[in-house]
Amino acid sequence: KLGIPGVYYGIITAYSIPLSILVLKQHKFYSLSLDLKYVKQCLLFSVPLIPGWFVNMYLARSNKFFLQSFHSLDQVGLFSISEKIAGIVALFMTVFFMAWNPMSMELINQKSKHHLYDSIGRLFLFCSSVLVLGITYFAKEVLIILTTENYYSAYKYAGLIAFGTMTFYLNYFLGQGIIIAKKTAYQSLARLFGALVATILFVKLIPDYSGYGATIGTIAGYATASLLMIIISDRLYHIPFDLKRIAMAYIVTLSMIIGYLISSTENTKLAFIPIAVKVGVFAISTVIVAGITFNSVERKKIYTYINEVLKLSKWVILFKNSR
Repeated sequence: KLGIPGVYYGIITAYSIPLSILVLKQHKFYSLSLDLKYVKQCLLFSVPLIPGWFVNMYLARSNKFFLQSFHSLDQVGLFSISEKIAGIVALFMTVFFMAWNPMSMELINQKSKHHLYDSIGRLFLFCSSVLVLGITYFAKEVLIILTTENYYSAYKYAGLIAFGTMTFYLNYFLGQGIIIAKKTAYQSLARLFGALVATILFVKLIPDYSGYGATIGTIAGYATASLLMIIISDRLYHIPFDLKRIAMAYIVTLSMIIGYLISSTENTKLAFIPIAVKVGVFAISTVIVAGITFNSVERKKIYTYINEVLKLSKWVILFKNSR
């Protein structure tokens, strides 16, 4: 009935409900008094981040603008459908960082625990890589079930878009030294260079490769920002990241995505054997990524934890059956 204004009313309503609950729950922590010295410190830390956030918005949205400029709305539609599927990754990462952000701030002044940035970072990389690979391998089946034939070809973009999202969120770990050193302007600078690389690739690749050009440009933009953040962060404040394992896991995940896209066919029939093969490949891929991401001690701990969980599950099932 309301058209576009109705969309905005819905968004405002959706955000106002949790906002009201938070105000009621946390009103005792609010105060009208201002500590100007503290406010100044907050502004010096946060204001330099603002350009970076505008750049992030540009990187996240500009690919479709260039795609529409060089191609038809049909290509934009396919790309948008792929983004919806890849959005599962963004949902996971949003939840992850809601828990991680407070923890990461607590660790800033605990130098003896800075190794946790690497441990949690590699755990994040592994979980997100597995999720990205799952989207890559099974996006076609999701589209076949949920959409019409016109949208089936969108599967080829979903994995790459999800990989780009993972690359973006990986910045938060790799740039942690910049945050600790409180030189936040460097984050915006790194993202600005990333946006420049992405724009050049959009102009060069999208006319010939449509959606692939858009995804490659986005990934390259985020990867450029990540690489610069690694270099700058390490110079400002060294954090013992296992960059070799991070780089290998990142490259292997991308290689698996590319390998799948090269070997996949345009077959759009749901059949047991192809799906079973994909499940097997996905399981093998997960093991390979785990072997690269974690060292032998970490793999042993994970194996022990999984065994304990399986044993507990077995006892729970036996207990339920005995009742």
